[in-house]
Amino acid sequence: MINKVTLEGFKCFGKRTLFPLSQVSILTGLNGRGKSTLIQAILSTTQSLTQSGLSSIEWNGALVSLGEFDDVLTRGFDSGEIGFGFETDDNVDKTLSFSLRKDNTKSQSALFSSLLVDGVDRVTEMGLMTADNERLMDADGKMLIVKELGSTSDIVSWHNFRNASYVSADRQGPVNRVKYVVQDDKLHLDVHGSNLLNILEAMTDQQRESVRKAMSEILRGGSLSVVKENEDVVLSLDSTDSGALFKPTNVGYGYGYILSTLVALELAEEKSLFVIENPEAHLHPGAQAALTEHLLQVTNAKSLQLIIETHSDHIINTCLVEVKKKRISPEAISLLFFGKEADDVCDVRRLDITDQGRVKDAPVDFFDQIDKSLEVLVGF
Repeated sequence: MINKVTLEGFKCFGKRTLFPLSQVSILTGLNGRGKSTLIQAILSTTQSLTQSGLSSIEWNGALVSLGEFDDVLTRGFDSGEIGFGFETDDNVDKTLSFSLRKDNTKSQSALFSSLLVDGVDRVTEMGLMTADNERLMDADGKMLIVKELGSTSDIVSWHNFRNASYVSADRQGPVNRVKYVVQDDKLHLDVHGSNLLNILEAMTDQQRESVRKAMSEILRGGSLSVVKENEDVVLSLDSTDSGALFKPTNVGYGYGYILSTLVALELAEEKSLFVIENPEAHLHPGAQAALTEHLLQVTNAKSLQLIIETHSDHIINTCLVEVKKKRISPEAISLLFFGKEADDVCDVRRLDITDQGRVKDAPVDFFDQIDKSLEVLVGF
C-alpha cells in the first residue's frame, strides 16, 4: 500500500507537499486545487511501469494524458525539475524518490536525475570520453557528465502501482450497441469505459450477475442483458428486477453511467490500487450512499487501496457512518481537504476523524454551503 506521496514542482504544487494516504483515501475540496494532480502523479508512474521497471516517466499513456514536460512543471519553478516521492508499507524498498528532468529528445517524457530507493540512488554519473579515452570538456573547461539509470526491475514496491484500476470522471454514459471486438484473456476496462459493452460480453455469467446484483441493490432494482448480434454487441437494461429490457438510452442515465464503476470493481485484482473520480455523478443521494458502501465492501474483500475524488457530502458521510458502525477504523480513512493559502497556493490538510465518525476542526468550505444558504433563508 502507498502510505505517503510527496510532490514538488508538479503543476500547482511548487513547494514540497505531503499527502498521507490510507487504505481508503478521500480527496475533496475546492475546484482547481490539486485533487486530480495527486491522482495524475500516481497514475503517470503506474502507466510508465514495464516488466523491466521504470526507465522514464511517460506523461501520456493508457491512464492519463498530460501533454509535455513544460505543461506539468510548476510555472516559474527555479530548479526546472519535478519531484515525486512515495512511501509504501513494504519491508524493503519502502521509499521511492524521483527527481525528473526534461527529455530534450522526447518532450512527452521525463528522465531521472535521481531515483532513490531507500536513500540509495539508482542513477550514476559518468564522465564523457573520446574514442581515444580523453575527457570531453565544455567551454568552461569542466568535464561533460552523463547520467545513467541502472536497473529498476528488482524494486519490490513496484507491486503497489501495477494492475491499477482507474475510473475517470470523463467516462462514457449509456450506449445501446457497439461493434464486437475480441478481448484479451485478461479483461481490462479502459479509463473512459469505451470498451464496456465488449468487456461485459466477454465476462463470465457469474461476473455479469455480480455486476447486475450490485446495480440492482444500489439503484433499488435493475436488469441487465448483453448479447452478440451479428457483428455487434447489444446492451439492454431496466430499472426493475422484472427482467423487462430496454435500450440503455431509454432507461435512467444513472444506470448506464454506473456500469463502468461496477465492472471495474468486479475486475479489480486483489491487493491492487483502485482510483475513481466523482462516483456520485448522475446518482440520487441514496444511490450515492449505497455505491459507497459497495466500494468499501469490495475494498475490504479484495484488500484494495481505494482513492476517491469527490464533491459529494453523501459519499463522505457514508464513510463516516461506516466508522461510527465500527465497520472501518478512522485510521483506515485519509480524508484530504484541498484548499488554498492566502497567496493562492494550493494547500492540503488531512482532517481528523473521531471514532464516532465526526470530522474534527472542519475548515471553511468543507461542505458548509447548506449552512450558508440556510443562514440567509431562515436567519439562524
